[in-house]
Amino acid sequence: MDEDDPIEFSSSTTECKLTTQATATDLQHGVEKELDVVDPHSFFGCFVVSPHNTVVMIRPIPSETTSGHWTFPKGPPDEGEDPVAAASRESMEATGVLVEPGTIHSEVCRTVGCSVVEKMHHDTWKKHPTYPNELQRPTLCYHKQVTYYLAEVDEESPDVGPNNETIEVEWVPMKQVLKRLQHDKEKEVAIFFHGVQTGRTLSNALNRASLLHNVGRKKGSVHSTLSSDDPPAAKEEVVTVQPLSFDATFVPTTFTATYCSQYLSKYLGVVNNPRAPATPRHRILWSFVGSFLGIFVLAMLNFLVVHDVDYVTIVGSFGAHAVLVFAAPHSPLAQPWNAIVGNVVSAFVGVTCFKLVGESIPSENVETLLGTHGMNWIAAPLAVSLAITFQFVTSSLHPPGGAMALIATIAGPSVKRTGYWYVLVPGLLGSLVQVGLGIVVNNVSRDEQRRYPRQWKPAFFPNLMKKMK
Repeated sequence: MDEDDPIEFSSSTTECKLTTQATATDLQHGVEKELDVVDPHSFFGCFVVSPHNTVVMIRPIPSETTSGHWTFPKGPPDEGEDPVAAASRESMEATGVLVEPGTIHSEVCRTVGCSVVEKMHHDTWKKHPTYPNELQRPTLCYHKQVTYYLAEVDEESPDVGPNNETIEVEWVPMKQVLKRLQHDKEKEVAIFFHGVQTGRTLSNALNRASLLHNVGRKKGSVHSTLSSDDPPAAKEEVVTVQPLSFDATFVPTTFTATYCSQYLSKYLGVVNNPRAPATPRHRILWSFVGSFLGIFVLAMLNFLVVHDVDYVTIVGSFGAHAVLVFAAPHSPLAQPWNAIVGNVVSAFVGVTCFKLVGESIPSENVETLLGTHGMNWIAAPLAVSLAITFQFVTSSLHPPGGAMALIATIAGPSVKRTGYWYVLVPGLLGSLVQVGLGIVVNNVSRDEQRRYPRQWKPAFFPNLMKKMK
């Protein structure tokens, strides 16, 4: 590691620890020496954005204190200088862009810090007693804290260019900013200001909860983690760096815009989500055969066996039931426990909701608790939502079960007259027929994907048995 490279904190939290007494090894010369800890260094700069969505970036001239990587303009304040004024002056001196204090949003800023270990500057070292012995040149340790403000200028200044402080100065498109930055904390700054400016997500660099939690807190508060009785070598100062500083009026606008942007982006689907491969022809053929036989048997029972009786053996939900059992036999939702128990539980819930909340049909001898004052428009959604709830409770989630519950509340008199018999016929009978045929037909194929069933026991059964023992 070079002498001028800063030591970045690996933690992503906003608390950075600065040890006031430390001992480190000078890797270059192999000499162990005590580090001189100096006062924290505060710098101020600007994230300057143009109407063309470009950001001004600089490459400082490499020196003992700068590495020469691409970064944003910043520098120390003059004595008694206001932070915003210092950020404006440093930005103009480094870039040539007219960044007046009026273009700076002082309420939108980002403060980052790091611990820096470096050799004493050559000009300062000349006045030190160890000069000119390089081996005894003091190594300094200090906390460097940089506060960036968002600045929006009206146009890109055409006269930007290198000066006595920089090698290069450029207006860089926003998409290329992260590629040029070297340090993670500067990348967080870029992500943060880009999110604030566009009203979009602040990415993982900012936790939305901490954004709201830190409103009104004092920035840069310092507290001691140990009592004054502790030895000096063990004392630590904790420098709390707020992730954001702004007026309270800034929060609702940015938070709302961020949430709405995230919500609407979900409409576009998952980016680069791999598409399902084409289904082999033999699977399509076996799905056709199995579903035909399953519905054929139920239809024969309905129209040839029980057509003179007030019972039905086939309802619309068995179409979806056939899709799962014969087209997706590997699905957890198609396994026998789900297919049978899910339908039976849902049928029971549907009939119960109709009898409690539904509207009676006196002419068809269909009675309910509320009689003619019943509300089918409440019974229907209540039946489906409760059916899903009980499916979760019994580990028998089965989509056709929702339709089974709904049919019990909205079907005609021929279904409603059967009452709780609807749970057994068609609920239980139809499920047993389709699952039985699924076991026979699906296993005829040599395709391992069509092996049915994959499991008989529900998900909660092993845990239940352990508790009973």
